Amino acid sequence: MKHFLFCIIIAATMSCYAQTTDKVLARVTYSFSHLRDTTKRDQVHIEEMLLMIGRNSSLYTSAFNVAQAGEIKRMKSKSTARQGTFMSVSSTVRSTVSATAGGSFESIAMPTLTDYYFFSKTHKFYTKEQLGRSYLVEEDAPEINWKTSNDTISFSGIVCRKATAYFKGRNWTAWYAEEIPFQSGPWKLNGLPGLILEAYDDSREVQFKFAGIDKINSETAGMQLEIQNCINDMNSYQGGEIRLPENIIRTDVSGINKLKKAMERDPEGFFKSQMDAAPLISGRIAMSTVSLNSGFTIGTQENNPIERPENK
Repeated sequence: MKHFLFCIIIAATMSCYAQTTDKVLARVTYSFSHLRDTTKRDQVHIEEMLLMIGRNSSLYTSAFNVAQAGEIKRMKSKSTARQGTFMSVSSTVRSTVSATAGGSFESIAMPTLTDYYFFSKTHKFYTKEQLGRSYLVEEDAPEINWKTSNDTISFSGIVCRKATAYFKGRNWTAWYAEEIPFQSGPWKLNGLPGLILEAYDDSREVQFKFAGIDKINSETAGMQLEIQNCINDMNSYQGGEIRLPENIIRTDVSGINKLKKAMERDPEGFFKSQMDAAPLISGRIAMSTVSLNSGFTIGTQENNPIERPENK
């Protein structure tokens, strides 16, 4: 493990001279759990999440998105994808999602389709939302007033220090590794002098549990780049480099909130309007690949979102 961490640190130091792109140096896996509905405490959403980290940026996404990307590649190779229409999620993705969610495919809720990009040098944060079509929201990176302590814990031999903060309506505890010099973490948690390996709120209703870290080698990066090239027009999984998606609709926080409210009022009508407005791209898929009939619960009611109103 020490040799592995040393390799990542060296790669991070060398990559700081690259100005145009940020290569993925390592991938962190988290087991994400979220009590979405406090009236159903026996139904906790569990999902495998991935954090791609580069020297000055990171991308946080669901393992479902990666599995979906591989499935699109397989279907495109068989020339079965039809332009301008939704495509049902196949058995490959179904089994992957069921395994990461800890239950049968038919019983799980919508996976996390949102991607989070953090750029430490420019102090920018971008959220890619999948609302039928893909939208990109740009914000200043959130300022988190972390309070560090001397408490330590070890995850797979990696020593971490404790930090606490009030952020987005919750009291958070984070464990960060100073020996892994990245400011990133899961979701919107960042800004500590080391990679956040584990975090949870004081009620344990939202938890990001460390499940492993892998150094990206040439073979892995090549595989990711192949997937990236296959689905580049979908602005989905970004492969071996961390860069913002192209050909995407840009909006602000106010704009995305209006779209979400419209979707909540009339989910079917909203998705139909999004489909009708999507451009038809010859030989490619212009829409989200999650079918309305794929087995996911569209528009599941949440009374306990991760972000809650700030108490000031």
